[in-house]
Amino acid sequence: MGGAKETFVDRVATLLSPATAKAYARCLANPLGEVATLEHETRSYLKQVEDRATEAEFLDLETARTAAEGCLTLIERLGCSPNVARQRAVQAAVDYFVEEDDGENDNSIVGFDDDLEVVRVTAEVLGWPISEDTA
Repeated sequence: MGGAKETFVDRVATLLSPATAKAYARCLANPLGEVATLEHETRSYLKQVEDRATEAEFLDLETARTAAEGCLTLIERLGCSPNVARQRAVQAAVDYFVEEDDGENDNSIVGFDDDLEVVRVTAEVLGWPISEDTA
């Protein structure tokens, strides 16, 4: 039987809007890192966003926080000895979140909508539903 097996990240990419999928593909090119660094990256970027929010009139801090919480939930569910395919999917979601100029620049009023889309689709594909309150 021909055809390659679809991976988690392939499935995520097919469910994203076209502009988001293009930026997501760039995140997939990043080398796979340590799971332990993902939480630090997420929290550090959220802190930067919170600091910028005091001066940035259009920055959507609520959506940024929701996306960050979703990333942290994915990282928690991944655990410390993850399946590499699941790790790749979670890392891509975190990398997308911490990239300021992804599908939609994070400094715009809708800047974190695409980040939240990536987190929610990743959770759905991995079978780890996240409550609407979290993400």
